[in-house]
Amino acid sequence: MNLNRDTTIGAPASGLAGGCVRRDAEHSTRDACAPQTAIAVPFLHPDSAHEPGFIAADKNVCATLAFTLIELVLALAISAVVLVAITTLFFGALRLRDRVSDVATENLPADRAISVIKQDLMNIVPVGVLAGPMGTDATAYGTQSTPVLELYTANGSLTEDQPWGDLEKIDYFLQAPTNRVTYTGRDIVRGVTRNLLAVNPLPPEPQTLLQDVQNLQFSYYDGTNWETTWSTTLSNIPVAIKVMIDFNAVKGTTPRPSIEFVVPVVAWSNTNSVTNLVSN
Repeated sequence: MNLNRDTTIGAPASGLAGGCVRRDAEHSTRDACAPQTAIAVPFLHPDSAHEPGFIAADKNVCATLAFTLIELVLALAISAVVLVAITTLFFGALRLRDRVSDVATENLPADRAISVIKQDLMNIVPVGVLAGPMGTDATAYGTQSTPVLELYTANGSLTEDQPWGDLEKIDYFLQAPTNRVTYTGRDIVRGVTRNLLAVNPLPPEPQTLLQDVQNLQFSYYDGTNWETTWSTTLSNIPVAIKVMIDFNAVKGTTPRPSIEFVVPVVAWSNTNSVTNLVSN
């Protein structure tokens, strides 16, 4: 193969600095290399379309660009800071979820007890054929504790396996818990008697509404004053009833706040007639 007279082996080509060959547009970034041992690189001279020529180039034609050690260290440091921030937010969200779950679990029995008590008090039935007088001086049959309040309510649920109506007798009383390890207070127990036509008195079916309670108190509004007791000798029922629940204070823990709410009595009787009150 003939060499063009304008090209010399070992000499840099015209227009190329430092012996670096820029072959095409794809390798345009490879323009920084140190001169080393010269080698011959074939090329087509513009004056000859058939005879290739040679130009001088280096063994290391160009150096490839890469990240430096400082850049790698900075990238790792930024990644570590971001990872720490994400981890902190994640575990903070987990702790918040656990606290919300604990509060909801703690308040769920209290909400259920309040709902049941409200339904019983709102549906109190005056003295009638099956309903007896309500009062705080009643004596429940088959219970070890004295009832805090005994009443008759039309809050019974109708089911296929129980042939009773919606009228039932309810006894509220406090009793010592069966589990002394977990709870140190007393339990609010709701005694339910569905069969009001039994020949012999039946013990009420106990339902535990709330645990770790220190005190349960009912106050009765007769239209003028609030009374702490209501005798079974009275023929009428109160206009409204206020309920106060105090929880037991455990040493070393934050005491739970007391619960207090007022329930208007929908039906009340002054004489022998029943009047329905519509309230907000």
